[in-house]
Amino acid sequence: MNSALDDLKAQGEAKGGKNYSRSAIYFDNYAARIEKLGIAEVDPLLVQYGTSVASKLRAMAGSLKGLQVSLDAYD
Repeated sequence: MNSALDDLKAQGEAKGGKNYSRSAIYFDNYAARIEKLGIAEVDPLLVQYGTSVASKLRAMAGSLKGLQVSLDAYD
């Protein structure tokens, strides 16, 4: 999961991070990557963390697309 987040960070730095539509696509794609990771024999706290990170990425993508996002989505 950390490698996916590192890749996402590198994508943003390489592209300048100023194109909201492209950034939203990246956030959605990396959320999907994290959601597809296997959870068999994984510590439940790590699964919960992954779910939380993916949810936050989806919320940020929605916000970048102009959707109204509750601040609770980032907690």
